[in-house]
Amino acid sequence: MASVLDVETKLQFALTVYDYNKTRRINHEGVVKVLSAINTNASYLGDATISSKQITEIVDDVFASSIVDDNGTITFDDNIKKIANHPLICEFTSNSGQLKYGLMETGSEENGTANQVLQVCTNQVSQVCGLTSPLSCH
Repeated sequence: MASVLDVETKLQFALTVYDYNKTRRINHEGVVKVLSAINTNASYLGDATISSKQITEIVDDVFASSIVDDNGTITFDDNIKKIANHPLICEFTSNSGQLKYGLMETGSEENGTANQVLQVCTNQVSQVCGLTSPLSCH
């Protein structure tokens, strides 16, 4: 079971990697993409997952209780705790989500989007770490 600090650290890392422009701001769709990528990764590892509807609910709740600028973005540094302490995230991180590997909403847009974000993140980590070839699982 991950502690809240671990969850916050992992969210901070994922959001920072996604923030390739280094603005420290993210829109609704961006948070959905990041959480979907994390969710897809959990699925591949055989951990419990949450549905795309639950991910949207988390992001809706966070944005409803945050200061949103004219561009529809929030500062993710100020909202990491809100995301990490959301009841659905707590359920997810305690491995009590409803779905398991192979039961994610196959064919859904979530899977394609999450895989795209995961690939971008993997490529960026490879570049930052100076790897000559992209990261891959064998």
